Amino acid sequence: MSLEMPSIDDLDYETLMAEAKARIAVHNPDWNNWNDADPGITLLQLFAFMTDSLLYRANLVPERNRRAFLRLLGLRQRSPVPAEGLVAFDATKGPLAAHVVPGRAEVRAGNVPFLTDRAIDVLPVSALACAKVPSTAELGDSARSAYLSMYADLDPDADDVQLYDTRRLDVPAGGARYRPIRIAESVDRSLWVALLAPRPTLVQAVRDLIGGKVLSIGIVPDVVDASRVMAPASVLRASPAPRLVVTTPAPGPLPVDPEPRIPTYRELDTSEHGDVLVEPGVLDVTLPPPDELVLWDDLEGSEEGFGDFPPPLEPGERARVVTWLRITRALPSSGPGGALGASFSWLGVNATTMRQIGRVAEERLPDGTGESDQRVHLGQRSVLAESVRIRVDGVEWQRVDDLRSAPAETHAGTVADRSPHVFFCDSDGTVRFGDGLRGARPPRGARIRAEYAWSEGAAGVLPAGGVRTALGLPPGLQVTNPVATWGGQDAESIEDAEARMSEEIHHRDRLVTRQDMLEIVRRTPGVDLGRVEILPLLHPLLVGVESPGVVTVMVIPRFDPAQPDAPRPDQMFLDQVCSHLEPRRLVTTELHVLGPQYVEIVLSIGFDPAPGRDVPDVRERIKARVRALLSPVDTVADDDLGAWPLAKAVDPLEILTVVARVDGVARINGVRLTGPDGVTVVGSLPLGGLQLPRLVGLAVQPGDAPTIATGADSAPPTTRLLPVPAIPEEC
Repeated sequence: MSLEMPSIDDLDYETLMAEAKARIAVHNPDWNNWNDADPGITLLQLFAFMTDSLLYRANLVPERNRRAFLRLLGLRQRSPVPAEGLVAFDATKGPLAAHVVPGRAEVRAGNVPFLTDRAIDVLPVSALACAKVPSTAELGDSARSAYLSMYADLDPDADDVQLYDTRRLDVPAGGARYRPIRIAESVDRSLWVALLAPRPTLVQAVRDLIGGKVLSIGIVPDVVDASRVMAPASVLRASPAPRLVVTTPAPGPLPVDPEPRIPTYRELDTSEHGDVLVEPGVLDVTLPPPDELVLWDDLEGSEEGFGDFPPPLEPGERARVVTWLRITRALPSSGPGGALGASFSWLGVNATTMRQIGRVAEERLPDGTGESDQRVHLGQRSVLAESVRIRVDGVEWQRVDDLRSAPAETHAGTVADRSPHVFFCDSDGTVRFGDGLRGARPPRGARIRAEYAWSEGAAGVLPAGGVRTALGLPPGLQVTNPVATWGGQDAESIEDAEARMSEEIHHRDRLVTRQDMLEIVRRTPGVDLGRVEILPLLHPLLVGVESPGVVTVMVIPRFDPAQPDAPRPDQMFLDQVCSHLEPRRLVTTELHVLGPQYVEIVLSIGFDPAPGRDVPDVRERIKARVRALLSPVDTVADDDLGAWPLAKAVDPLEILTVVARVDGVARINGVRLTGPDGVTVVGSLPLGGLQLPRLVGLAVQPGDAPTIATGADSAPPTTRLLPVPAIPEEC
């Protein structure tokens, strides 16, 4: 349902000037100087400008009418959605000092403002995050014996050595994808963070300065399998258990031989702001006092990186280490990666969260007129309507969503009763007051002041490094956004608001029926949805059992750079959907919002090309057709196939039928399907619940279908391994 309201006149300045010049030859043939310097041309330009201004004002009438129609339906345009992100401060370049950045401090990316969410201590240290990952180097018998002999005094019971490489969690250059570290895949299930002083000579001074203060660690996880559950409102939600444990070396020397040289660590007090394992957030760590912020001064050279000691660093970095932080999981992980896995894409210190909003603290608006339906316009147009506060002669008026429900201005409002001193604000910054019968009118000559927030919407989505300046901060303090911001969206246009008229009238923005949920999920701002499935009475952990009051919402992004063939929503994607659904769902409904469960399959196809057709061309056509058939989202080139349906078995006969219709195929000699267990499927591969096929291997060749070898995962070692750093053969 859409209102087609054309402009009163679509003439513009250029068109008016062109028509006027075209008439000169007819009405005044002797006028041949049409340059801008001619006085007659100047007059034509003046009148064309005046006419263009009048037409512009006249064309605003249909738009005002459209807004009025939307208000009559109780439909208001949505405000912009501010972008969010992480901002990190660097205090290592200026004078050695610890700073405090207050909450709601303003940082900027050009002319786009951001406000920080919390106050933090900015300490003069930098962070180096790394993990001990298994080395790919192969050990011969002589090298293994040499390693065991080198560390025999430290761990005589070790059966073998586990070589590891130190992988750093570096920021990639040129906008490349981050290379995450999954601590479940490291040899000690830990992420190590070295706090570095600006120079080796300042290590002790930095310890004295940062001891006892709070270190804010920004974390961006790398989530593979993500899900969100919105329980019924009546269900009590328990406080979340600690997700990460941070330890640091305990004071005191290492044991003297022959006692085991095993380092001890003390646990630090932490506070998580956001679920840092599934969404970007901040982990506050309270550091020990200066006299307890120590390292081992009796560590031998052979012990560096051995066992539970921190990984080795370059000599220049080692001399700058103030202390080490060891980050581990508080609860056992469900496996490498996954929604419960501890996987990190980025980690940095002196970080906090920010939102792309600007604040206007005191804006003077036109004085009250005493007339009905007075309207005033805020200085900014992309206004967050819920943030607007209006004061009339120093008295704050209340914002309402509908002036028609406001009492008359003669109503004696009390604290417990409704007040007539109300106003309504549109997302374009238009503030409207009552008419006396429905809401009070600002008295004539009354001073009107406004305080509000505004947002640039989609302009706040910036790449890493976009934020470069900060206002009102101490000198020498540098600022940047280490990762790209996310979630910003412009205010809703009139056309978009009109497009959802029928939906709004049908379900009044409430999740009641399956169709309501489908329409509302598809309107989630800030995400690019490729597919939505609404599954009533289905609990994702109880497939095949009817679960009253439970609705599962499966969402798939349109594109995923990590795995384009099988897009998977990350936690930020799901959080955006959840924040959109939370105020619209029924309080008795349990919603599960998650992505699909991909079942990996391998296909091999043998074919005979039609006479005269090129084999490479036909082969690539077959591959493209098979991928389009098994795609979890609709493809642009093959809309006739559509996305693969849920709970539909993968049948080689269906694949054979589709491939046989490919142009250039004379005959299909066979289709071999291999399941996730590496065994050839006889018949069809059944799928259920939220399962969708993911094609991880595809072999197409003339003749018979080839055989694709699949190897089973090796069994975990049963011997006791000694983790030691791999020594490079060449330095």
